[in-house]
Amino acid sequence: MRTMPLFISCLFFVGAFASGCRREAPDTANTTERVTVPEVPTSPAPAPAAATAAGPNALQLVTAGVDQPYLADSAGRALYYLEGDKDGSKCTGDCTRAWPPLLANETLPTGSANLQASMIGVIERADGSRQVTYNGHPLYHYAADTSADRAAGNGIRDTWGQWHAMNAVGEPLPMPPAQ
Repeated sequence: MRTMPLFISCLFFVGAFASGCRREAPDTANTTERVTVPEVPTSPAPAPAAATAAGPNALQLVTAGVDQPYLADSAGRALYYLEGDKDGSKCTGDCTRAWPPLLANETLPTGSANLQASMIGVIERADGSRQVTYNGHPLYHYAADTSADRAAGNGIRDTWGQWHAMNAVGEPLPMPPAQ
């Protein structure tokens, strides 16, 4: 009778060993696993929207369909200046998101024939970028101008100060009527 428990123990041991050796890999053919692959751009990243680079003939005077001709970039987008800003230091950080500076590339910007070339210049901002000026005023776009035929930033007073569009002789345009 002693051989029976020993025999059963041996069977149990052999059975456990055999089942561990015959273990099959799980079937993964019907398994769905989500893998997130980050999108990788296939082309170079676009330039930041915070600033617009000025190219040849960057400045012009918009005259068609407006009451007062105003200074604009080569695409016809209105340009503004901030009262008291002579070196770009009054508009930094959040200000440049609402009022992106008009930045110069390696060459000096030029202007259309109806602008005074001697009034066009460039300053160096604290971050090392070069900003286009007209009549000594650093120039900015207004982010809310959604098309080239708008000059909605003229006369705005905000956290950073009073903003103006300007005419060909570098003077501010009249303030828009109160609404």
